Amino acid sequence: MFIPYKYRDIIPKDPIYTDTGDYIRPGSRLWFTYMCNLHRRISSATTSQERHYLLQSEQERERETRDLLQKEQAIKAEAQYYGTSVHTLSRRRRAKGKDVIRHAELNAEMESFELYYNSGVNFNETSKKATRKIRKEQEKRKELTSDDTKELEHRPKKRNTAL
Repeated sequence: MFIPYKYRDIIPKDPIYTDTGDYIRPGSRLWFTYMCNLHRRISSATTSQERHYLLQSEQERERETRDLLQKEQAIKAEAQYYGTSVHTLSRRRRAKGKDVIRHAELNAEMESFELYYNSGVNFNETSKKATRKIRKEQEKRKELTSDDTKELEHRPKKRNTAL
């Protein structure tokens, strides 16, 4: 007996009966009518589920697009508030916290400087220790400069030939 390919997946394992309780023999005209109606019901249910799924996914995409646009507008508004562009906004946010810390450190340093300055220390007179450090640094630099370099650097008769 030939059974169409579209019915092969939906053939029930249990015997089929009519509403009155009569047995429907496979391959009969009544059996094919029953299978045709069953196929229509299943395919329409599948189609309606697919339609519902597509509609739902379309609504989700619209919602995601709307949310994305709202986020972009919020970022643009925040960038405009800080007076910067959207691309540099993240750096500006990170620097905001660091600026507060830097400002506090600078204030503490300036306060300690003012306390030291007002304590009567004369900044024009340098201490012997600082003078010794400066001399040592200058001596180190002298050692790095060779005689040839000094001679090249000091050429009083050199004239500018580019003119």
